Amino acid sequence: MAGRIMGRLLWGLLVALFLLGALQLAANRLAPANDGLTDAPCPAPEPRLRHMARIAVLTLAGRRIETSDWDDLCIYQAENAAIAARGAWPRAVFMGDSITQYWGFDDPALFGANALGGDVLNRGVSGQNSAQVLVRLMPDALALRPKILHLMVGVNDVIGKRGPSRPEDYRNNIRAMVTLAQAQGIVVIIGLIPPANGDGSDDRARTVPRIRALNGWLAAFAAERGLVVADYYTPLAARDGSLRAAFSDDGLHPNHAGFARMAPVARAALAEADKRLAAEAGAVR
Repeated sequence: MAGRIMGRLLWGLLVALFLLGALQLAANRLAPANDGLTDAPCPAPEPRLRHMARIAVLTLAGRRIETSDWDDLCIYQAENAAIAARGAWPRAVFMGDSITQYWGFDDPALFGANALGGDVLNRGVSGQNSAQVLVRLMPDALALRPKILHLMVGVNDVIGKRGPSRPEDYRNNIRAMVTLAQAQGIVVIIGLIPPANGDGSDDRARTVPRIRALNGWLAAFAAERGLVVADYYTPLAARDGSLRAAFSDDGLHPNHAGFARMAPVARAALAEADKRLAAEAGAVR
């Protein structure tokens, strides 16, 4: 009896080793080319099914990092190059996470339908935290020579979408982005983080006070550095600080009604930024 059990265990071990070996061979074939520092790091577009299969195999093989453009520099790379080639610099760039990105889908008129060389460019990327937006700031915003930078990010820091971090890490990322933009003479609009209820049923008790705390710091920092403030929090928040149900379908992202409440705030902030630019231009003369 014991010998039969040992035999089955050995066979099971051999099968497992064979499957692991086959998985690694498949991963070797599916892994994207990695030439290290290269002028063309972004993978060529591929069918969605193949892309999903590639990610699944590499994840099972413990090589998930090889599937990842972790800072999402590839998303807007081609568009940015086309804008630079044409010299059609935007007036403003909106940098942020999924709230900014989805806003572009919901209200294309605000962003000139995201056309190349549009007056206002949307450079939001779903799932990003402030550290990732900082990495993208130069290629996706500053290199495009905008007069105005709209910066709204933080909900993914709050809920730990990319892992835990300290409030001071968030503050340092915001300080760095504002410092870089102001060094180029860009007027910065700081968007207060819209209210959110977390990404799970038990997260509201943590998410609401964290967003309030970061927004308090953002408002104080904006006053200290002379930034334009776009308050997206107040129009969407319930009395307890949560995201009002009428303005979201998932408790995290604004819906069409929510973005409609945000649009006048954005337009007012852009108008104030334009006024400051005009005043600076007059002072130079």
